[in-house]
Amino acid sequence: MVAVCAATLSPEPVPDEQIVIAALDGPPVPRFGADRGSRDAGRSDLTREAEAAAADVIADAARAAEQQRMREQAATKAANAPSTTVAAVPVDPPGGTPAQNRELGRSMTLDFGWGGGEFDCLDNLWVSESNWLTTAENPSSGAYGIPQSLPADKMASAGDDWATNPATQIAWGLDYIDDVYGTPCSAWSFKQSNNWY
Repeated sequence: MVAVCAATLSPEPVPDEQIVIAALDGPPVPRFGADRGSRDAGRSDLTREAEAAAADVIADAARAAEQQRMREQAATKAANAPSTTVAAVPVDPPGGTPAQNRELGRSMTLDFGWGGGEFDCLDNLWVSESNWLTTAENPSSGAYGIPQSLPADKMASAGDDWATNPATQIAWGLDYIDDVYGTPCSAWSFKQSNNWY
């Protein structure tokens, strides 16, 4: 008996229901049953497992694509946002004591566009890092300043006076948190889980 698949005779795709095998000694016989039950009856457990694995791969790829889209959207938002961090540095900054630096940090956080709840997270973070001391230095790592920049001179991107000016350090720290974590609360959460940020 010789069989010819009708789908191979046509360059156009043919739906499963229209594919038939023509036998020389009999009428055309449908390749699949008319209902789903008869189609599934011949499928092995291995085929079902392979289909389930393929569906998982597709779902994982969709999740990864959505995460990438969200990262790109956040990057676009950050790139298009006005840079208020450097502009928020006062010419003659107030501060010096931890209490003064903390109040300056509160004001700059609000100017940056984050609310009071985000400042509470920032306060928790920087109290644990430096207690708002401008000259705080980690003796083992060399991290420095209010945000504990590592290396310390990374803060030079916010101003030449990064070693002594609390406003420059805070501006750099807010920008770093925005770029890496998105918000102070996200940075604080990361610090709580990892003991660094």
